Amino acid sequence: YLRGIAKRQLKDYQGEIADYSKAIEINPNNANFYFYRASSRSTLKDYSGAITDYSKAIEINPRLSSAYHNRGASKQALNQHKIAIDDFDKAIELEEYSSILYHYYNNRAWSKYKIGKLKEALVDSDSSIELNQEYKNSFHTRGLIKHDLGDIKGACSDLQKASELGDTVSAPWVREDCS
Repeated sequence: YLRGIAKRQLKDYQGEIADYSKAIEINPNNANFYFYRASSRSTLKDYSGAITDYSKAIEINPRLSSAYHNRGASKQALNQHKIAIDDFDKAIELEEYSSILYHYYNNRAWSKYKIGKLKEALVDSDSSIELNQEYKNSFHTRGLIKHDLGDIKGACSDLQKASELGDTVSAPWVREDCS
């Protein structure tokens, strides 16, 4: 287990997966081992493997909100936005610390945006920004949503804010659509 953590710090993700696999052999009922192995798999873009491990972590500890969130993010990476929303819903329901909820709301907003539920996505983006006004991704997401809703002025304001916070993806939108 501790070797897995050290290997993550060294960016040896394959080694990390191997160490967590060994830890799982020794103690197959530890949700954290599956969670950390899933995280490594996700880093290596093995989203299907990550989903399997996050699901096992949830089976062992159904109150592990971050496993629901990360499983949703892995589904998002596979463009499975409709089913990702279910995981984000559960993560938000279970999360006890508001300090990370902004991230959960933003990811749910992104999935809702991707399936065309723009008004619901806007509500989640607003919630994310309310919880953390320095998270560039929330402003980027909300800017795109406002753009698609026809609120160009609001979109430009949010994309400009995202850009000011360091989001390089928003800058071209600002130059193109907001001049």
